[in-house]
Amino acid sequence: SLINISCIAPDMCAIGCAFFICSPSLHTMFMFTFLEKIFNADGMNNVEFVVGTTLIFPLIYPESNLSLMTGSMLPLFVSLFLYFRFGPAIIERLFKLR
Repeated sequence: SLINISCIAPDMCAIGCAFFICSPSLHTMFMFTFLEKIFNADGMNNVEFVVGTTLIFPLIYPESNLSLMTGSMLPLFVSLFLYFRFGPAIIERLFKLR
């Protein structure tokens, strides 16, 4: 489960002691389980599985704070999407020119 000290302290200040006990479990359910279902759905091919695993890996290995864990997910997703969507066509055009 996700036990990240730097995200536990702000939760305690923001939501109080009553909800604070459930906070790490809720972080884990949202950040890992929900995103794992999105990025590693059934019926994916090997490339899609590897890209999905690459996107959720920072959530499995907690770093110093929450923004380091989640901040790179969107830029990484966009760059991998652009690479796999437009990369083959660009490479094909480059090698046809030579």
